[in-house]
Amino acid sequence: MSLILDTPIDELKKSLVDKDEAKILSILEALEPTTKQAILHALQIELSLLSVLHSDENIQNKSREILGEMSVDFQTVEQGFAIFKSIVEYYPWMGDYKDLQRQNFEQFRTIKDHYEACLVQSPVFVELYLDLGRKLYMLFDLIDEAQLCFESIISYDQKNDEAYYALGRIFERKHQYDRALAHYERCIVENPENMYGLLQIGAIKVSVFQKYNEAIYHYNKAVEIDPYAAEVYVRIAEAYYAQEDIPRTKQFIEIALGINEFHEEALNLLGTVQWKSEKNFEKAIETYEKGLDHLMHGDSGLLLGSLGELYAVYLSDQEKAKLYYEKALKAKPQQPKRVRQLVALLNEFYQDYGAIEECFENYLRVEKNDASMYAEYAEFLVTYMHNYEFANEQVELALALDAEQDLALRIKHQIADYLTPEEEIDTDTDEDWDDDDDDDDDFVGGGAADSDTGPVSDS
Repeated sequence: MSLILDTPIDELKKSLVDKDEAKILSILEALEPTTKQAILHALQIELSLLSVLHSDENIQNKSREILGEMSVDFQTVEQGFAIFKSIVEYYPWMGDYKDLQRQNFEQFRTIKDHYEACLVQSPVFVELYLDLGRKLYMLFDLIDEAQLCFESIISYDQKNDEAYYALGRIFERKHQYDRALAHYERCIVENPENMYGLLQIGAIKVSVFQKYNEAIYHYNKAVEIDPYAAEVYVRIAEAYYAQEDIPRTKQFIEIALGINEFHEEALNLLGTVQWKSEKNFEKAIETYEKGLDHLMHGDSGLLLGSLGELYAVYLSDQEKAKLYYEKALKAKPQQPKRVRQLVALLNEFYQDYGAIEECFENYLRVEKNDASMYAEYAEFLVTYMHNYEFANEQVELALALDAEQDLALRIKHQIADYLTPEEEIDTDTDEDWDDDDDDDDDFVGGGAADSDTGPVSDS
């Protein structure tokens, strides 16, 4: 009892949410019903977090026991933090739990302001909070909910490099590249050895800003951190390939394959050099198939997509190209470049408008932040399906993401006369209807970009 009375409250608070489990238990054991109510109430937030989030069962039970003696409504606390339990118990491959996770997160939002400072400032609980955000984003595609987690962490801890990195990935997904780059740069300010932050800075500088030497500078920093990471050498090779420096490209591909001879992206880049630069189509096919023959990459959307492009563009075998594109998108639907290629092929050689519509729908079902693809879908609906109402819906979705999306604005103007009064939209604008829809470069998560300048991942 004297331990509690003699210890400052702030020190008790910090100790209860620290990593020393033995010390936490000793404090909990000292918190008796006779402890001054002012002390117990001052520790209520910490006790609540321990009761629902701590991994040690003894700590959980003792915290609940104390809260019960304080007449705290533990059921309300448990419901508020249900998302932390459901996110590790119900995974996407076990069933359709996205709505459950969304509902549980909404419950958490109602109480989070009360607990958040303690949640973020605890070295134990902040990791759970980061993990929650990552799983919401990566497993359930709950992007806005994940963003709120990471922004909340930064609001209390401006030095959390992992939260900056995670926000960078989210802004990248939303095609907000300036914001993404700013967050990656802040990430490595806070932790210069955050290798993933360095890789993503390089990826954006190559794919979006074409600042190749700056990208290579950051990649070299990553090499210093881990000289045996094959991915880094692939990124350097991609930067040189974008500058059409084939000898240096192949030099770094060889280093990557020396570390891992089946590295998916290294094989993809090597195959692309072989058929685009060296015109050795047979060797390129052999390289791609080497990756596909490996158990790890048998359904590689990246390698399958490259084979589809090779057969379509250079070998003029549209049937095989169609087959490989379809397999690529089945393996990995979020490949905008491959979607566009398959749509063009289906239109030119098959006139299969139903299949084209399915291509757009499948992609937009999993990628809801691509304004240019919504606009292209609208253009298809107007030109080939004459479905102006549904095209208008796609235009609205595109403009909600990017109010200045050129193609969407042009279609908005074009279809206004075909809509009923209830559906008609304002076309009073001084926009210059430029036909150049500059959306060729699609950023690729995981450190690469999908563009005509380089053979890279489309994820």
